[in-house]
Order: sequence, then C-alpha cells, then structure tokens
Amino acid sequence: MRRYLSIFIVCALLLALASLGISALAEESNEGPVVDYTLLQELYDANKDKTPVVSVNGRDVQNCDYWIPTEEGKKMFEDLLAAVEALLKNEDAESQEDADELTLALIETSKGIGKGMVDKNRLTLSLDDAIAYMDDRIAGPYGVFSNAPTAFQQKCIAAVAVAERVLTNLRATQAQVDAAIASLYFPYPSNDEKDHDQEAPHQTGEPLILFVLASIIFVLAMIGLICATLIRYNKMSF
Repeated sequence: MRRYLSIFIVCALLLALASLGISALAEESNEGPVVDYTLLQELYDANKDKTPVVSVNGRDVQNCDYWIPTEEGKKMFEDLLAAVEALLKNEDAESQEDADELTLALIETSKGIGKGMVDKNRLTLSLDDAIAYMDDRIAGPYGVFSNAPTAFQQKCIAAVAVAERVLTNLRATQAQVDAAIASLYFPYPSNDEKDHDQEAPHQTGEPLILFVLASIIFVLAMIGLICATLIRYNKMSF
C-alpha cells in the first residue's frame, strides 16, 4: 500500500512540474519575440524634428534648415518616420528583422537630407574690398566719387548697402549671399556709360582743323589776287 502511495505522489509531482513548464512556455510565446529597438530609437530621435524643404541644390535654403531634392523623397521620409514612430510606440515588431529593415531604411533616407550651411566668408572679404575700392575714390563715407558719374556712384553705394544687410541677416540663403557678392564687383564705366547729365566737352577735333585750313586757303587766295592786281597795274603804267 505504501508503495502505491509513493508512486502516486511521484506521478503527481511530475504532473505538477510539467504543468508549470507548459504554462511558462505559453506565457513566453504570448510575449512575442525579443526585439532590440535601441538603434532604431536613436535614429528616430536624431531625425524626428527635421522638416526638410524641397530644394534642388540647397542654395535657396536658410541657414541650418534641412532640404531634400524631390517631393517624392520628402514624402518617403515623412512616411518612414511615421512608421518608425508607430513601431516604437507599440513595440509590435514580429521579428528583429522587421526592426532592422526600418533601421536601414531610415539610415539611407536620412543620407539624402542636406543641411543649409550658408557660407558668408567670401561675402565678408568682397565687402571689405568693395569699401576699400570706394574709399579710394570718394570723400567721406558714401560721399561723391571724384572721377565717377552719378549713376556709377549710386550703383556702388546701393550694392554695398544690400551686401551689409545680407551679411547681418541670420536667415539669408546662399543664393542671396552669392548675388550680393556678384553685385560688389565694380567695373569702372566707359565714357559711353557716363551720365548724360554731364556737360559734353567742346569739340576741338576735325571741325577746327577744317576751319584753319579754309582760313589759310582764303588768305593765300587774297594774297594771290593782290599780287595779280599789282602786276596788271605796273604793266598799264609802262
């Protein structure tokens, strides 16, 4: 009798242990696969605040803004961020491969996003050169050029004023900076480009020469006429 009781107790214990094991396996299967979201979370945090604008080359983008070449690329980036956000919020990836796939997609897409970096170093140098160029030809700041027409003065002064505004504008684009640099080159105007308001110089060229020649011919003709008259008078006297 005791023998049967011992066997019964052992069987009961084995059944209890098997039941516990089955329950643990069931709970583990219900929890789903273990997925590491660490890298995906870091990438999402680095890109979630980027709102890129569409730009062909980024030269019309304000400083420190983000840009992307096409509308399709922008939409793809926005859709991908939304998908990553939903996955991280619910943590419902079916496998590590699913999370890794989104991670790689976000890495590749973010490579196509540029950051607006406006370079104003050349503008600073060009502005200094332009002001020095003007100082050589004007009396006082923004005064009157000593040897330049009025329109040329106004062009130089306006270009320097615009360049100074662009230089101090924190939201200036690279295209605006490049345009300001180009406007600071001041080729000195030719005579044809000078103001029509300036008094035309007296013409002392060909007309004056013709007048002198005509005068000489007239004097010689008069001398010849006088000589002929005198000769005729002398013949008549004899």
